[in-house]
Amino acid sequence: MAALPTRPASHASHYDSPPQLEEGPGARTWLTRGANFVVAVSRVSAGATLRRTDHPDESAVLLPEIGALIEAGGERVEAGPETLTIVPPGASSVTARGDGGFGSTGR
Repeated sequence: MAALPTRPASHASHYDSPPQLEEGPGARTWLTRGANFVVAVSRVSAGATLRRTDHPDESAVLLPEIGALIEAGGERVEAGPETLTIVPPGASSVTARGDGGFGSTGR
């Protein structure tokens, strides 16, 4: 079996570039694209809300530092720090319960 070519390694340095999105006061987001997914890393202030409308795919919200209220599909979940929440397709929002950072992924 012949070896397939591999992609060169890459990385994103969110700390040394300006954010691609600024959603209201206290919410800055950096986007990094992989081969078949996008990673969004956000720095937020308590009370900041990130919203998505009509998103076609499910996504995952990783909260390594702070908790958040996650609303999607008619449900509300108080997700604590150090949790991973799978969010269904469609409209959703994530409201920060403190100052810090979190990440999300989607296709």
